[in-house]
Amino acid sequence: MSRFTRVTVVGSARRGDIVLPSDEELAVLLPQILDLVAEPPGQGAVALVRHTGDQLDVSHDLDTLGLPDGEILRVVRAQDAPPPAEIADVTEAATDVLADLPGQWDERARRATGAAGVGLIAGTAGIVPAYSAGPDSGAAGLLGIIVLALLILAASAPRAISRRERGAWLRLAACSAAAGLGPALGVAVAALPPVADLVGAVPDKAALELAGIVAFAVACCALWAAGVSRRSRGMLAGAGTGIGLVLLAAIPIGFDLGADRAAAVVAAAAAITLGVLPAVALSTSGVHRLDDAALEGDAPDRQVVVPSLEEAYRALTWATVAAGTALAFAAAVLLSTPTVWAQLLGVAVLLVAALRVRPLPLTAQVAPLWGAVAIATVVGALAALGDRPTLTAIVLGALALVVTFMVSRTPNAQQRARWRRAGDVLETFAMLIVVPAVLGVFGVYELLLGAS
Repeated sequence: MSRFTRVTVVGSARRGDIVLPSDEELAVLLPQILDLVAEPPGQGAVALVRHTGDQLDVSHDLDTLGLPDGEILRVVRAQDAPPPAEIADVTEAATDVLADLPGQWDERARRATGAAGVGLIAGTAGIVPAYSAGPDSGAAGLLGIIVLALLILAASAPRAISRRERGAWLRLAACSAAAGLGPALGVAVAALPPVADLVGAVPDKAALELAGIVAFAVACCALWAAGVSRRSRGMLAGAGTGIGLVLLAAIPIGFDLGADRAAAVVAAAAAITLGVLPAVALSTSGVHRLDDAALEGDAPDRQVVVPSLEEAYRALTWATVAAGTALAFAAAVLLSTPTVWAQLLGVAVLLVAALRVRPLPLTAQVAPLWGAVAIATVVGALAALGDRPTLTAIVLGALALVVTFMVSRTPNAQQRARWRRAGDVLETFAMLIVVPAVLGVFGVYELLLGAS
């Protein structure tokens, strides 16, 4: 049984709604279409043009052309038909495509991401002393008072601060901090004598590291499978980035060089990868080839350029998520390793990751990278100060206040330019530290000095 497609045909004299068989060539149906809209005869061939200006190939049927129900077609003379939509400047087209993509990184996304970071840091600041406190220490009562104070602040912030935007941000940050302290309050309550048996032992560090690597590898393989099934170059680019970093980690692990050296290799590779991801995304999606064709005078069709650019942004998103996740895991291992070179490398790659969010345009790219920086920073603080829970809580609490203050500021254009230049210098300095720090983690300097 044939399927049919309903279209509206607009001729020079009249228009009409016509139901056409979807599996029959338009060339066969064209004479009947012209009769139904009373198109007067004239010199030259006629063409059917969509509302986008694209001319239909009458040698195909409607199914092949992908024409939806309700499409509007105009009957024009072939010599009067608009030329194919071509793009002479792929760079300008990339800007237009980006403007149409959802999920732009803006002030709202910045504050939502900052609120999530405040909640994560505040929750960790509360859970460390709560977990280490005894059942009679009063940690549950103290945390309960702090949570209550945060909730009161969240309710009164818009009235207590004259500037509405900062008041709204303070309310959001207080709510997030209160929510983050929820698990800490639960742990403190669990330490009370009636429910003390609910708190279990902490898993072994080596087991956590192995579980993290396996989980990340499985996630990358799942992303690869999804990319193959959906024929998505973006997913394949992200999966390839993640799998490549896992294989890099497997080399030092296979030679029994230790988790810190494997993390050093992955961290350095991920930091370098973050710098070349835009170029990789453009190459994997074919945009470079289209740009070269446009420069040579062979303007590509818009229907080819726009999907390629959208695929490039998807590739950048997935690859950023993969590289950021690997970097977070590697930096956390480095910061928890009690050697100077490992911790220096961890700090350097986190600086690189934090500064390389600046050119990323979408929330799906920026937020995971900031999340990776925040998680690795929290793990590093726990590793360095874990045996001093009170100091850990103070440091993380101060860090949460710093994040709150930074997000509350909205610099003007001149301030952004100055901060951007300072960020460029700091990023260059951090990258210069990476390779020497990797050599230090592998003990190269000790071998050269004959100390080992």
